[in-house]
Amino acid sequence: MTARHRTDRNELDQRLQDRWLQETSTRAASLPKGLKALWFRLTGQYGKMKARIENEAEECKRRDQAETQRLIDRQLSERMQLQHDIRLNRHRHSLASKRIFRIEKEISVSHSEIRRVNARKKQARLIR
Repeated sequence: MTARHRTDRNELDQRLQDRWLQETSTRAASLPKGLKALWFRLTGQYGKMKARIENEAEECKRRDQAETQRLIDRQLSERMQLQHDIRLNRHRHSLASKRIFRIEKEISVSHSEIRRVNARKKQARLIR
């Protein structure tokens, strides 16, 4: 599970990084260049466009953080379930071991009693 979780996190990191680079280049390409950029600056449209692009970048960053958090939450949930199963199995094993120990003790006591009874029978036969 640890290796799978690590692989999942690495794959997600790579996907998010690739997507971030793609989106950043797309946003950068949407900014005007040359005389058009000069005109946008003079008319005030450049500032509005820049603010819109910065807002998009923040939204993308929050989306990526949320996606990462969902993966973390899912992996933590899997790990907690596994830990619960481990504890449950350890408890069951402990109970089974205690039962086996009690049974072995009872068998040991039974064998001792059988030996005593057989010894008494033998003595009774010898006395007759």
